[in-house]
Amino acid sequence: MRRPFVVHGREARSTQYGWVDIDNYANFYNLTRLLIANGHRHIAFINGDEHFTYALYRRRGVVDALLDAGRSISDLTVLNTLHPMGDAGFKLTTLALADPRITAILYSSTLMAVEGHAAVVRAEAENRRVEIATMDDELHYIDLSGFAGDWSYVRSSLREAGGVLIAELLNQCESGAPARGHIVPSTFHLLPKLDGRVLSEPLPLNRR
Repeated sequence: MRRPFVVHGREARSTQYGWVDIDNYANFYNLTRLLIANGHRHIAFINGDEHFTYALYRRRGVVDALLDAGRSISDLTVLNTLHPMGDAGFKLTTLALADPRITAILYSSTLMAVEGHAAVVRAEAENRRVEIATMDDELHYIDLSGFAGDWSYVRSSLREAGGVLIAELLNQCESGAPARGHIVPSTFHLLPKLDGRVLSEPLPLNRR
């Protein structure tokens, strides 16, 4: 008898099991091309631990968007942290801003963006403008109300993902249904100053 099995996340063998995920690759491809379309030529990407598939696919999305825009990989600075992610947010943001070319920071999580905010404020006090974009998982223990006018973000709820995961597991248990995959939708929320038209463009065929 097949044992019910559902994973939060997926990888190359995802046709063999049930899963719930967001489109990490597309979300970060789009955030990167948004920053490029708005004039940013040197971007820092502060990512999680790339031993985890979510972080690996996010990096791939960033790199592919950069290359597809005709930019060089040298225009990207990637900084990684281990869990717990938030503890490194300030340190890695400070490290990124040590490069005077950096005009935008892309965070893999609001957890790191919150911790790095003080470093960004310090840089802006020195008349340096830094654009921030991040992933927002709607973590219940982080209050983002104070950052409403500071960041652009792509949002997808971990709570919603948990509900979908439980529903898929129950479906397998109660009906014996084959395992299925589910993409939890994401929404983009941009600061008014940004031109978001590039987000309406589909990903290139070879990137889907």
